[in-house]
Amino acid sequence: MLNLKKIRRRIYYYGAYAFSKLILTSPYKFSVGFLSSLLGKIAYYVAIAGDRSARENLKKCFPEKSDEDIKRIVKRIFCLEAKNFFELANFPRMGSKLIRNAAFVENLNRIRESMKRGKGILFASAHTGNWEITEKLTQTATSILEEHIKQYPEQWVWFHDRWKTKPKKVKG
Repeated sequence: MLNLKKIRRRIYYYGAYAFSKLILTSPYKFSVGFLSSLLGKIAYYVAIAGDRSARENLKKCFPEKSDEDIKRIVKRIFCLEAKNFFELANFPRMGSKLIRNAAFVENLNRIRESMKRGKGILFASAHTGNWEITEKLTQTATSILEEHIKQYPEQWVWFHDRWKTKPKKVKG
């Protein structure tokens, strides 16, 4: 006898797979712009348990917010998660130009300036959104940092020694 949970997971998987293939047939701006917003709004009204849970948690975090503000935030979260799904589904056709148009890195020049002055940097990134796009964007910052590490490997070793780990040998 097949486990009901396994059957449900297969249905979700094949449904998401078919849906992502369907998304690739529509223009990028249409799917990520219009369709994702529409799906997010539908999900907001259909996923009642998720909506209730999100409202309760936000009310605990922001007791000063009105119920209307909390409702607006939750609805926006559903729309952003749908956009994230549509971006992920479009990822196979996203080239560098499309990725740069979808997201950007601010103040990239500050990394180089800081390195020239011998100062450290604190690299901060959001914990929401599409991680695949973020990874592509940080490749640029990583190449700048790698140039500096090759030039000053003792700083790299010091950083890792704090956690008692050894970096791979830097080729220069």
